[in-house]
Amino acid sequence: MKIKKNLLVGTSLLILTILQSSNVKAYVENPLKESGEDYKKSIIATLSEENEAIELLNHNIIVEGEEYKVASIEKELNADETKEVTEEKKATLKTNNQEYIKNYFGKTYTYEDNEYKGEIPITNININTISHGQYQELREKKIDFTNYSKNDLDNIKKEITVEGQKYYLINVDWQVDQVEIIDNQEVPKTYKGTMLYQTIVAISNPNTYEVTVTYKGNVANIEKEYTYTALYEKKEVSQPIIEEEKDENNIIVPTIIISGLGIGLVTMLFILLNKNAIVYNKTNSGYRMLGSFKLSSKEKNILDITKFNHKIDSNMYSLKLSNKIYEQLKGKVVYVKVENISKPITINNKFIEFII
Repeated sequence: MKIKKNLLVGTSLLILTILQSSNVKAYVENPLKESGEDYKKSIIATLSEENEAIELLNHNIIVEGEEYKVASIEKELNADETKEVTEEKKATLKTNNQEYIKNYFGKTYTYEDNEYKGEIPITNININTISHGQYQELREKKIDFTNYSKNDLDNIKKEITVEGQKYYLINVDWQVDQVEIIDNQEVPKTYKGTMLYQTIVAISNPNTYEVTVTYKGNVANIEKEYTYTALYEKKEVSQPIIEEEKDENNIIVPTIIISGLGIGLVTMLFILLNKNAIVYNKTNSGYRMLGSFKLSSKEKNILDITKFNHKIDSNMYSLKLSNKIYEQLKGKVVYVKVENISKPITINNKFIEFII
């Protein structure tokens, strides 16, 4: 029996895996769109997510069998995302002066939470007056006099008004000022002394004021967001050459030669050879496959990549699992070994990045 297959393998398979398993925290990925004869894709992310966003965009893509390469990646600052917030402050004060209140509380309030921050102004001041009753106070007025005659002394006023308040005569402390001799006797001629007036005044205790200040306004995202847009231009892709080779069972196994699609080729071979795990090494231009492996759900799995040392460019790696073996090993540990170093990897995703 002969089996023939037309195989088209590209780096998009690996890109899709990376996109689906990425742990970027909060980026927003916009769908791929046509841009004339080319395509573009954008991701909204913060500066702290910039490296991951660019890595997600910086891969060639395949659309309807055509390969497109990254022509450019542009970065643009987005308008601030805002939300309206309200805050209150309360205090009991001795004055209801508006300017004093604003200075006491602060004319603006610094709002901050995990996502937003900003200054919001006072929009309302509510004042509730608190009365503390009255008390009585005795007040006195002392008026000195001199050169008063007896008639003046007899006609001293019994009450006087001072600053709108009535005072009542309580006592007159007098003494002779001048005398004259009549029939060889000293007779008072004029008098001097002090008049004492008193009154009772009701005085209100000072009011206090219960003041509530309301701040209201818009605050912006703490982290600025940017739009990273990649433009993909069509790339000439050489057609795969498929040669048939007979095996011992007379089954034709396709030999695949694909120029410029190394990672995709290896991925397809991985499937054909029934391996269920691939180890990649990260390079400046993306991920390079080191080797494919057969994992078992019943045995201790050690993936020894020592023999691939000549391909290793960095200490950053990734492990790609098939759906079936992922379900079998989920939550278990697989070891990746380089010479005498063995790195434990907990299986919690079908695509796992790690450092050795």
